[in-house]
Amino acid sequence: KRAQRKLTMTQPEVLLGFDLGSDHFVGACSIGDEPPNNIRNELSQVTTPSAVCFDGRKRLLGEAAAEQPAAKAENVVVAPFTALGARRGEPVADMWLRRSVNRVMDMPDGLGVKIQYGSEDKDMSLIGISAALISVMVANAARSFGPGRKSVFAIPACFSAEQQRAVLDAASVAGLEVLGLVTTGAALAQTYGVRHKSDLSAEEERLVCLVDVGSYFSSATIVRCTPEGATILANETELVGASDLDDVLMAHFIAEAQAKHGPETCTNTKGIVRMRKQCQKLKQLLSTTAEAVVNIDNLADDCDFVMKMQRATYEADAAPIIAKIKDLVTRTIAAAGNPTLTTLELVGGGTRVPFVAAAISQAAGGLKPSTTLDSASAVALGAASLARTASGAAGWAVQDCLLPAPASPGLGADGIAAAVAAEASVAAAHETVVNQEARRNELEAFIYKTRQELEGKHAALMKKAETEALLTAEEDWLYEDNDSAEAEVLQQRLAAVQEQVAALNPEYLAKVEEDKAAEAALQKKLEEEEAARGPADKEDHDFRKMPFSDRLRMAIKNKEEGNELFKGGNVPHAAERWVKALTHCDKCFDLSPEQKTEINAVKLSCYSNLAMSFIKMEAWKKAEDNCNAALAIAPTNVKALFRRAQCRDKQKDFDAAVKDLKVASELNPGDQDIEKLLTAVLKKQSAAKAAQKKTYSKMFGGS
Repeated sequence: KRAQRKLTMTQPEVLLGFDLGSDHFVGACSIGDEPPNNIRNELSQVTTPSAVCFDGRKRLLGEAAAEQPAAKAENVVVAPFTALGARRGEPVADMWLRRSVNRVMDMPDGLGVKIQYGSEDKDMSLIGISAALISVMVANAARSFGPGRKSVFAIPACFSAEQQRAVLDAASVAGLEVLGLVTTGAALAQTYGVRHKSDLSAEEERLVCLVDVGSYFSSATIVRCTPEGATILANETELVGASDLDDVLMAHFIAEAQAKHGPETCTNTKGIVRMRKQCQKLKQLLSTTAEAVVNIDNLADDCDFVMKMQRATYEADAAPIIAKIKDLVTRTIAAAGNPTLTTLELVGGGTRVPFVAAAISQAAGGLKPSTTLDSASAVALGAASLARTASGAAGWAVQDCLLPAPASPGLGADGIAAAVAAEASVAAAHETVVNQEARRNELEAFIYKTRQELEGKHAALMKKAETEALLTAEEDWLYEDNDSAEAEVLQQRLAAVQEQVAALNPEYLAKVEEDKAAEAALQKKLEEEEAARGPADKEDHDFRKMPFSDRLRMAIKNKEEGNELFKGGNVPHAAERWVKALTHCDKCFDLSPEQKTEINAVKLSCYSNLAMSFIKMEAWKKAEDNCNAALAIAPTNVKALFRRAQCRDKQKDFDAAVKDLKVASELNPGDQDIEKLLTAVLKKQSAAKAAQKKTYSKMFGGS
């Protein structure tokens, strides 16, 4: 594949382009004469959330940070690029401060945040936080395309000299050489021109109005495009965007919630974060329907809060925001000399709101909007293309679009060196914690697995009492104030307990090895049979109409095949059969109550089995999703509750795991597996709360 090309001495230089968005940041790569490619993150996504979370001394970046629960919001820094280099009193800083739930502080290089870092507070610069995010994208690019250091960054046109310098400093801390900064409008113009240059005849001159409504910023750019290149006639930016539309809903529903549930509602960090997420969801729904409803569970005093809004009401409340966007477009056209526009191109998430798109069209003289560019990646692709131009390559390009070097001195050489050292220290601490957690998880997994074996196949060959005593002692050590045990210590204890268990149970281990050999032989046979059937048998080309009884029979057949494969140790192929059984179930329509009961029984079994298979593969989130699907069919299914508790335990959601296990215990009193897991999770929950209490005591001056 092109993205995985083998590096050689003659390979063209890898050039990078970045769009430092408020909600998400995006990277692209340009190599030689080929069109730029998106840089994908570890989840193969083009966009990565602009978020960093500090969890103890562990640092989560991008997707992992954005997925953190609202309870950790004060330690999650979002939209750091937006306020880079800004200071209190400046419009962009005040906007960011109004939406931030962090403990914001003033630092020599602009705004920073005070983070709970382990058991202490630590001052973090937005430059250092931004550099960490940029470094992740650079690493992703190196993994897919090869190492690259030269880059171009696209920024809002309204960035001050101090903000521009802060972007350059963050890039330097990340190890990049910046060829230049361009406005987001110039980057969009580059992407538009490269995409449409073949549409232009030799004599044609196209006047394009590009309007981008992002999260914090909106820009309007008037571009003259010809087959040879483009010239920017006007480029304006306004500090208004999709987040302002969220704020309209926030103000409406916070007032409504406080009137209904009291003035303290939504005044804490958790409530604000949850409310904003639901407002964003409501905004998306109102883009497709005239009225929408969303719920927030347990917003106040165990009371659910219903958020209901009509699009007409929303549009009326958002009128001041719409007026700003219209004014931006109008004045940009005027700055370009009021030319007769030929094309109106819309990008950015805000333009998906129907009344926003309509207002922009009206401001542009009624031009029908087009959306030929990908909103997520267009800016980054343009920046990567302009990096190629900035490096001296010929080709279609927007002329004279590199911004002059900012006059602000920024960090300077010594400051950048200090920031690089600080970043290296945080990265090293993160790796230490990750290694500790991995070793701790291995020890926990061994204890859990061995306990399962004490009740499982060939358990009669084991010395139960001695083995259980050994596991209990190790578990007690693990959960009694040993959270800070080093990875090496944990690894040594795992090796020791494994050796002791093996010494106690030699006959059992011999039998296990014998079973493994038999399973390996069976799996080889099944793989040979699967290969003989060919790939066509795996694909779902079954569009036949058939009686319910036949479809049910096929679903049951696939379910039972999956069960047999699982018993033989062939977990992936078993999962395929269960998924195929579910596919047959989904092709049953207009069911009678009796038929629905039969189908649900098959689906319940398949979802439960899929959860079990994902647990074996340690894919905890996928396993939990399948447990949720099973419980949607049968809320009192003990097996699904127990398995979901296992998943939540592994994801350190101890409160939710305890809740599931208590329900399961009430439904099936005396179940030893449930009681053992509940005891273990309660210990972890207690240890986690004690650690949290100790941390807060130190934070607020306790002894």
